[in-house]
Amino acid sequence: MEKELDLNNALKKINEKGTKLVWLGIEPTAYISKLLDIDSKNITKITPEEIIYSGKEDLKKLEEHVFVCYHGSTSGFLVDYLKKTHQINGYNLKGGVTSIVGEIF
Repeated sequence: MEKELDLNNALKKINEKGTKLVWLGIEPTAYISKLLDIDSKNITKITPEEIIYSGKEDLKKLEEHVFVCYHGSTSGFLVDYLKKTHQINGYNLKGGVTSIVGEIF
């Protein structure tokens, strides 16, 4: 299974029933929705710390979601972490949001 997705494949995955984009940054989801042209109902926001300190039962809701951060490194780490420690599969948006729209602040 490919863990890293380009934007087109990430959008296909997000359009699947129940799959969301998991935004790991500090900006509001409405801002990310506009930047990436993704319906805000398909985006959820969570901090990396919330993922690290949550139990498996709480993290199950993130199964098969596409994680995105600024440059792709934090989201890539968390996708690996979820798989190795909780057997939860996820995807990383390759290069993060900056690879698509440039620096956002």
